[in-house]
Amino acid sequence: MSVKSSGQALCVHGALLWSVTAFSGFLMTLPGPNTKLLLVAHQKGFLHSFSLLGFGAALYMGCFPKTTPTKAYVSFCLLSGGAWISLIGDTLAAFLNEAVGPLGAELHDATANPDGANATVLKLSAMAMGIGSIMLCAGADAAGLLGKAKAE
Repeated sequence: MSVKSSGQALCVHGALLWSVTAFSGFLMTLPGPNTKLLLVAHQKGFLHSFSLLGFGAALYMGCFPKTTPTKAYVSFCLLSGGAWISLIGDTLAAFLNEAVGPLGAELHDATANPDGANATVLKLSAMAMGIGSIMLCAGADAAGLLGKAKAE
């Protein structure tokens, strides 16, 4: 997979995640799940979709010229996988009525379960997205950060 096609794939996943997140808002009408946690999942899903769209567009446009095709592909897997798993984990947390930490539990009328399986999945998905974004940003040209990139 080339660098440009990894960027395109990130944009496609961003658009799909945005669409699924938009429809996931209807879960708030169901009886049973914690609606406050569902709203968190809904908001995070949109934010993650925007992240995928932004990184995908930047990767496609060549904003990370030092990124190899292999690094771009690994970053794509980490970013898109982390975003999808986060949406699933956050939505599941609402049905389980579990928050990752005590502050979240207090604010959302949920049970704190920082060592539970769902909390571990959410932490790993956040780490995956963080590592994927660092890998991409490491491929940026320092001159581009100051607006002094070479014109093609």
